[in-house]
Amino acid sequence: MDKLIKKSLLNHGKSTIQIKLLRHTSGKMYVQIQQTIEGPPETSSEINLNPALLPEILTVLQLYQNEIVTASLPKKPVFSQKDQQRMVHWYLKGVSAKDIGLLFNTKEEIIHDILLKNEIELAENKVPTPKKKRFRFRRKH
Repeated sequence: MDKLIKKSLLNHGKSTIQIKLLRHTSGKMYVQIQQTIEGPPETSSEINLNPALLPEILTVLQLYQNEIVTASLPKKPVFSQKDQQRMVHWYLKGVSAKDIGLLFNTKEEIIHDILLKNEIELAENKVPTPKKKRFRFRRKH
């Protein structure tokens, strides 16, 4: 039986990826990557990697990442739960969604989506500007 040294879990949509560092009974270590895709027929794939090959695999993956056209992929930033709570906290303190978007390098609409997801009512954070009074000077005849 192989011994689990370390485990990481990545969730993305309907896909879950487990990355495990294992020690074989012979004493050698290896990496196991398992992807499970939820759905009517739940599918699972697994691959075991020799640690000596990891640097080469990482180099190839980075090259592929550079070649992927990022414009063709939908790019919606993913924020951790901690970041989302910070956004909600700042918004409730009076910081505008536009300013929070600048802090997190994202659009104001995405901040609005996060606030609505956290059941925060959106309000206009603009200071009302007083109307300018027009003075009319009357000519004396």
